[in-house]
Amino acid sequence: MATDKKETAGIIEAEDKNSVVLKKSLDTKEGKIEKITFDFEKITGRDLLNIEKTARSMGDNTPSITFSMTYQALIAARATGLKYDDILDLKGFDFTSVLGMVNGFLFTGDL
Repeated sequence: MATDKKETAGIIEAEDKNSVVLKKSLDTKEGKIEKITFDFEKITGRDLLNIEKTARSMGDNTPSITFSMTYQALIAARATGLKYDDILDLKGFDFTSVLGMVNGFLFTGDL
């Protein structure tokens, strides 16, 4: 039976390397989400600076903002079109998988 997902280091990813298949679906006002797809190419430098300002205004004092989970979650929201609160409502394993995708974008440029 063919599958559209694979497991790498415990993270279940869709065959599309810009998506994460959630272990536990997320129920939102817009409906049930089982897969999150990222579009990092639409993020600009201006977006990143505005996201940093938002994270700082939320009380985030992480010395290097790229290591801030708040900053990373805000980037995930921007790159996926989901609401920030929806990102925060993900179960822990799914949340860390989503932040792993953001880390790939921030630290390696791996899209």
